[in-house]
Amino acid sequence: MKRIKIEIANNALYSIDKIDRLAIIKFKSDAPLEELYKAKNNSIYFDGDIEKISGSEISTRLFIFSENIFSEDRFYNFFESIKLSPNKKIDFSSNDKNIKSLEFDRFVNIKFRFILDILESDKLNIMALDGSSIGLWLSTILSGDFSILSKRSEFTFPFLKDDIIPLGGLAYYLDRYVGKAYVDELLLMGNSISSDDLIEWNLVNRVFSSESFENKSVELALEISNKSDFYIKTIRSYKKHLRSRLVESLEMERNFFVSR
Repeated sequence: MKRIKIEIANNALYSIDKIDRLAIIKFKSDAPLEELYKAKNNSIYFDGDIEKISGSEISTRLFIFSENIFSEDRFYNFFESIKLSPNKKIDFSSNDKNIKSLEFDRFVNIKFRFILDILESDKLNIMALDGSSIGLWLSTILSGDFSILSKRSEFTFPFLKDDIIPLGGLAYYLDRYVGKAYVDELLLMGNSISSDDLIEWNLVNRVFSSESFENKSVELALEISNKSDFYIKTIRSYKKHLRSRLVESLEMERNFFVSR
């Protein structure tokens, strides 16, 4: 029997479709994701479109982040645009930080809100990234109940040049699953992380080729979405308890950067 796809939302940033008990939130290739940092747009996303798939008929949410959406070049261009002097380092210990504080606060807050939505959701959440990304978004991929990457995925850490720690609780995941030596290398030297590394560390569940990435991700998500409501409620409650330290890490990050 052919499954029917129903469109829930569609704009320049993302589309949301429903297939049976699965909601597919796809952030479009080369979409200007920084637009989501703006209060109006993140209100449309969180309070409008995501709310449309909050009912009991949806058991699982699949988030697909397409090629180039979190690329280092795009992040660099965005980050330089919120510096007062693009070629000067940010200094959070100074009153003259060299950054447009409101713009950076929005960036930190939207990342915090995005991950918190995943952690507090009563749905199963599957995170799928095709291609490479800045490491700031690795914690977003790891925040789900099931994580998928493409074979060419790699995470880089250009923001460490400005002494910005990996946001989104990434240090929590690395401290829990990866050896101390690698955590130190990452935090102090900014070593990149590949999909092979993440599979070896048991931090992601699947690695697909880019050619079949979206189809395989949807196919797998549809299989997972058949879990019973009772099972999903039980596993989500269990995971919320396990991730209490992660939420504390997120709060600490936001308080440090935004409250200052």
